[in-house]
Amino acid sequence: MILSLTLLGSIWQSKVTSQNSCAGYLGNNSGDRTTSTCANSTTAYLNKYRLQSTFIPSTNDPVITLKITLHIFQPGGSNINNGVWQNTTNNYNGYPALNAYLYGNGTDGIVNGQTERYSVQRSANYLPSWNLPQSNLDSRIKYEITNIYWYSDNTLYNTNAYNAGPSSFFSHISSINGAAALEEGLPIVINGANTGHATNYNNGPCVFTSVGAGDSDFFRKHLRHEINHCFMLMHTYGGTSCCPEIVDCNYLDFLSDVFPINNSANCNNGSNAPLNTNCNTCNEWINLSNNCMGESYPNPLWISPLQMGRKIRNMHLTSNNIRKFAKDCESQHTFPLQVTSNETWDFDIQMYKDIVVKAPATLTIKCKVAMAILGKIQVEKGAQLIIDGGEVTGWCKTGLWGSIQVEGDPAQNQTIYTSGSLTGYAQYQGVLRLINGGKVTHSGNAITNFLKY
Repeated sequence: MILSLTLLGSIWQSKVTSQNSCAGYLGNNSGDRTTSTCANSTTAYLNKYRLQSTFIPSTNDPVITLKITLHIFQPGGSNINNGVWQNTTNNYNGYPALNAYLYGNGTDGIVNGQTERYSVQRSANYLPSWNLPQSNLDSRIKYEITNIYWYSDNTLYNTNAYNAGPSSFFSHISSINGAAALEEGLPIVINGANTGHATNYNNGPCVFTSVGAGDSDFFRKHLRHEINHCFMLMHTYGGTSCCPEIVDCNYLDFLSDVFPINNSANCNNGSNAPLNTNCNTCNEWINLSNNCMGESYPNPLWISPLQMGRKIRNMHLTSNNIRKFAKDCESQHTFPLQVTSNETWDFDIQMYKDIVVKAPATLTIKCKVAMAILGKIQVEKGAQLIIDGGEVTGWCKTGLWGSIQVEGDPAQNQTIYTSGSLTGYAQYQGVLRLINGGKVTHSGNAITNFLKY
């Protein structure tokens, strides 16, 4: 391996950190990963990593677990009725019933890796503009409950957060269970007055709803829908009050695998969703598709490939920071992200798999790359990794990421070419450069040799 010689005497000790534990290191907040070089403007970002299509999952991708925490408010005194969730053993509206609503019978729960993770096939009587067969029905995202907290407070039970805002709820939660209770998982607040909606609080998304006991099917549909809003999926049926998908086919996140083009007969093109004249497309009729972000279809369990891609993208990039609720995981080593051409990353990304810089490519990191537990960045012989004012770090609270592994052949020369097509490269060695304050932090081994003959 070759490490840029200018580092050996002056920068190495202060810029490369290897630890035995990461106790107290949070590192999963986008605010923790901001540098002056994070511009989101490079070709790699604009033409690849900001696109939802880039992240359409395959069965080789790691499964990402979104942590969810329920905060349930009850009325005080004797005001509890059968529709109110109770912290009791009652089989109708007590904890056993709530548990059954969440986990289901093995196939219909929303936190058992089933209906929240796997899509059904599309069912609609019109074709979208991109009508490719959906071969992969696995979104590679599942949900997990971290805790269910209970609060007896008559005022907050009867407060609509859509009008009053979330602050009073979260102040009460923090006073009872501490601020950490709001960070352990995506907060879902249930009371008796909330209209179902997703919003943002404390640099992350949250959900408020009043969904109660008595209808397990609606409970699951509703929570799946609201959680999908936290991934920034919007209503496919349009509407004037809240959250319609943008149906302009020139829009960056246009769902070409959901909406019809030149098919106005299937458009919800009344006052709620006017026809888009750029490409003659529009929102779909409310009851014509089984999409997960539709409204009245009886079984809204279809997630389009682009919707899957948007969910995965938002677990990688900062967006609305839903990624801070990702469950700690070991990096996937089997199918790494392969950088096969020159790329400059000036954006903040949270990784769930290893990275391999293939020869003769150069990966330049100007912002922050956060690796999962034991994650590796491998620099092949004849490739370069340049950390130019950026940082490679970890995002998990329970373990360190691994190291940058720079391939080399000690039997061959160490020459870095200064002219010709290999300028900056070493034919038989990988090259790692840390420049302009580039850092490697919170790793198990920071930088290591990786022999490959």
